[in-house]
Amino acid sequence: MSSNLKIGPANVLRLQLVHGEGIENYMNDAPADVGIEVNATATAFDGVPLPVTGSVLFLDHSWNSKFSTSIGYSQLIIENSNGQSADAFHLGQYALANLLYTPVPNATMGIETGWERRENNRDGFAIENWHVQASFKYNFSIKLGGGD
Repeated sequence: MSSNLKIGPANVLRLQLVHGEGIENYMNDAPADVGIEVNATATAFDGVPLPVTGSVLFLDHSWNSKFSTSIGYSQLIIENSNGQSADAFHLGQYALANLLYTPVPNATMGIETGWERRENNRDGFAIENWHVQASFKYNFSIKLGGGD
């Protein structure tokens, strides 16, 4: 499910929620979508599709015609199978905030800060990271062929 909700003249709330089994190939951060399931006697193995839940919540705000901001959070949770390794991906989280400036049409520059966190299946490993990045984008345009 996804939705974009316009809140007043300057805000758009972007929402997404997905849940399924074996759909990790459609997610940016997720690894394999099939895991090993070990039976109770540990004599047989089966491949099982892994349940995954992903969610996104972002707010885009236009301060005026030149400045805009996005803030948001996303999360991905994989229900690991009992045969997956202890260091298999289990949980990923991401949050960011930015300020973008559009001085002229087709040109945008900005600064962004973000936070990421990964947790493994069952080995207790978790890692967090903060980043700051600056970016510049210019949209090139060319017309080929006749006509105006």
